Amino acid sequence: MGGLKVCITGAAGFLGQAAVSEARRRGHGVCAVVRHISQVPLAWAADPAIRVVEADLSKPGRSVQQAVAEADSLLHLAARMRGDDAQMRAGTLAPTRALLALQPRRFVLASSLSVYDATALPPHDALDETCRTERRPNLRDAYCRAKLAQETLVLQSGTNAWILRIGILYGQGRLWNAHLGLRLGRLVIGPAGGQLPLCHVRTAAAALVRGAEQAPRGIEIVNVLDDQLPERGVYIAALRARGDVSRHLPVGWSVPYFLAGLVRDRGPGLLRRPVVAARLKPLTYPNRRMQARLGPLSTADWHAAMEEPA
Repeated sequence: MGGLKVCITGAAGFLGQAAVSEARRRGHGVCAVVRHISQVPLAWAADPAIRVVEADLSKPGRSVQQAVAEADSLLHLAARMRGDDAQMRAGTLAPTRALLALQPRRFVLASSLSVYDATALPPHDALDETCRTERRPNLRDAYCRAKLAQETLVLQSGTNAWILRIGILYGQGRLWNAHLGLRLGRLVIGPAGGQLPLCHVRTAAAALVRGAEQAPRGIEIVNVLDDQLPERGVYIAALRARGDVSRHLPVGWSVPYFLAGLVRDRGPGLLRRPVVAARLKPLTYPNRRMQARLGPLSTADWHAAMEEPA
């Protein structure tokens, strides 16, 4: 399928650049919305099917309004990755609210698996789209709270939308993640068991563009993950073989979970039980709905990512 007009926010970011490449590979014209024109890859200038718009999405000007009006689909990837709640409201929620007000024909949101409440699941259970979202967001980080609020904006908007909850995004030069445990220099302290909910940047980009191509049934929620998900210990062993880490000290997830209970979830990060469960509890992560609704998608092999240069 080709020939669509796709508007992509956050287009200059890690995921955004992959989404632009995938949209062009699929034959679509792209309006790439970026915060700073200096971040735009030089290669885009040679492609007449890529139009770049520089904008502050919290207050979309005429250029963004026109881009959304002309687009068959809006892929909303722009969001803050770090910061406090006030920064998240400004960098994630305000742009989402403003873009929804423009009433795009089809809205595809890049959300996150972080919105789930892993404390509600027993170890080794499956975390899928039927699982509940976090009930104690005050004990999670500002990113999780912003993603929950962002999804609420979409759910309340009545817009035809895909909410794609993307797993741990990885790719060339981005192999470490907080689900592996605590990293002290080249030492990793954390569990050896349980799947890592990985999603290669190309897998995520492919799912986003498929969402742009087909109509959701109202508002649909889909988890986006690779087919092959390694156990933590296997993945850490691969990092050691690369020389990225030198030693792994296996400590079960129940240890920090117990300690968090002793301090009544008043400590930082891994001394709060919802954080421990979200990052370290051994679970499985099926992607059956992704393959059924957006596929078939050929997902990346994490072994191959390990062989790419940093």
